[in-house]
Amino acid sequence: MGRLKSFYKFVLILIFAGLFQSCDFFKKIPDIFSGGDDISFCIKYTPATDNCEGRGNIFKTGKVTALIELSDGIGVDEALVNITNEQNGSIVNTMQYTVGKTLKKIYFPNIDFPTPGKFKVSVLKSDGTVVVSDVIEITI
Repeated sequence: MGRLKSFYKFVLILIFAGLFQSCDFFKKIPDIFSGGDDISFCIKYTPATDNCEGRGNIFKTGKVTALIELSDGIGVDEALVNITNEQNGSIVNTMQYTVGKTLKKIYFPNIDFPTPGKFKVSVLKSDGTVVVSDVIEITI
């Protein structure tokens, strides 16, 4: 019975230690499992201030910026942004961008979504390897 009591005390200490950590600690937990690679979407990205205005996954028809943050550099000079219709799997558009091999934060501006729907946005290396992807919903 003493071992069980010690175990519960240990678990409680861990819980309280977690509660006293900053919110940044909890935001980084998914990065541990995903390797730190992430894609997000915003209405406008300003590199000088690192401001991703209107960040989210639901937007009205029009242009959106995709921002990727990688744990390591992308490793290529050219990257593709592939837009796929989530409902039927058809490729809607593929755009090519020049990037730097060592860049860990890359933005892809003015990705046009003229029609509503759910779309998978994937950033690919030129050999077709998927770097990151996520689903975006476009409304009227």
